Amino acid sequence: MGKPASVGIRARRDEGGGEAVADSSDGTESRDVAVLGCGLMGAALARALARSGHSVVVWNRTPERAEALAGERIRPVRSVGEAVRASRLVLACTSTYESALSALDPVADWHGVALVNLASGAPEEVEQFERWAAERGAEYLDGSIACYPQDIGSPHAMIVYSGSPAAWSKHEQTLMSLGGASGHVSARVADASLLNVGIVGAFYVAALSAYVEAATYVLGRGVSAGALRELSQVAIESLRRAAEESAAAIESGNHETDQATIETYAEGARAGLAVMRSSGQQARLLTAAVENLTAAEAAGLGKLGFSAQAEVLGVAAEGA
Repeated sequence: MGKPASVGIRARRDEGGGEAVADSSDGTESRDVAVLGCGLMGAALARALARSGHSVVVWNRTPERAEALAGERIRPVRSVGEAVRASRLVLACTSTYESALSALDPVADWHGVALVNLASGAPEEVEQFERWAAERGAEYLDGSIACYPQDIGSPHAMIVYSGSPAAWSKHEQTLMSLGGASGHVSARVADASLLNVGIVGAFYVAALSAYVEAATYVLGRGVSAGALRELSQVAIESLRRAAEESAAAIESGNHETDQATIETYAEGARAGLAVMRSSGQQARLLTAAVENLTAAEAAGLGKLGFSAQAEVLGVAAEGA
């Protein structure tokens, strides 16, 4: 998903090791971190934290999932309240913000606890969650996971955080142990969610879907997998460079080009779409791309670079 510096991430390599487990004044065994939600990603988070030397308490609505993680540094509990009381850092890893709020709502006092929500949701939900946390005394960070469970704990895994700088400073070492490419991008709490919607959703998912669409067409017509792989690597590297150039052009508003104009892309895309459709392929992603390029041409942007579509997309977004 790129280098941390590309989105202004301030990152530090984890120095390893968690604090010793002790008993709190109410008899609850204290832990470095609580992980709430033990699905595929939650389980990966708990295991990575334990591997890096942290003591972990885990909870799941279905207790068996939490109990399956029990080990030397991981202790399952049956109550969210017990998990929160045991820790100073709580990671909520449920499917939605609604499910996270439902699970956490019984706990009224969060003073001295930092809460990190790793669910996917809209920026408005993030801001609501931050208010909910503040009302209960919790420091709040929102997190966007930009990797797969198998990557968690590795140097290239990335989780993007936004929100309380104080909470990040206090728990940076622990959170960085989950991914070496992670970092805190902004004090604006919704920024991690915005990046998740834009880069993970609108870009990564759409791009991977477009690749599956293209590979299905190519392989289905007898092209070898080896040839596909070789050209794919060239295309992906070209896409990386084009993405950097597009971001800079959109930020500056300068879409002049001496390489390939929107008209050039549109002509080639329409021809490719016709070929794919004639063979029975629906080519939904390419159809959407052609629609965007056509709209940009209609707006008089045909002589500019590919990124000039942003001028039309921006107008559409403002009017929505």
